[in-house]
Amino acid sequence: MDKFNSGNNLRLGLGFPFLKRDAFNLNANIFFEQNYFDLEGSIPLLGYTNERPNRLLVKSYGISFGVKF
Repeated sequence: MDKFNSGNNLRLGLGFPFLKRDAFNLNANIFFEQNYFDLEGSIPLLGYTNERPNRLLVKSYGISFGVKF
């Protein structure tokens, strides 16, 4: 099997324009992201003898800035 069997990704966010011009907008964004990976029965990621792949859940929060033309 592979190193990754299945999984999903969820991302929620809000964007706020803080500078509007005729040619472009500057935006500030906040977001929450969650990734879930099912590793059951997969090849170990690091290759250690006592490593048993199971599940991996990663959550993150963040701020981003963008330009919209």
